[in-house]
Amino acid sequence: MSTLRRVMLSCSLALLAGSAACNDDKSVQLLEAKKSEILEHTQPKQDFWDQVGRQGRAVKQERSASEEIASLQSKGAETRAALDSLRKQLEDARATNAKAADVLSAQLAQRDAAEGEVAKNEATLASFVERRHTAGAP
Repeated sequence: MSTLRRVMLSCSLALLAGSAACNDDKSVQLLEAKKSEILEHTQPKQDFWDQVGRQGRAVKQERSASEEIASLQSKGAETRAALDSLRKQLEDARATNAKAADVLSAQLAQRDAAEGEVAKNEATLASFVERRHTAGAP
């Protein structure tokens, strides 16, 4: 039974008690019956305050959980943003590495071509040197 209803019934009993003559047995019996009815539908004060305490603790726990959820959602959003940034950086680094690999491949091809040309020139030079020794030998 709600506190407001209990208060209203108590007030109505007080009015009945005040308006009826206290010597009248029938009125006293009626008031006793009303009192018994009210007491049947009420709970002891300690039970009421225990329930209020439990509800208060539950509300505090719910508020704490909601705050923790909001904090975790915020951290999750920050982490996702950082992850997106890192993925972009990784993509850029891979693109740079791919360009560097292309440049390296071209440089290695030029080096190989130059080494081939040097080897060809050295072979030609060695051939000239050998012909000169053979032509100039007595």
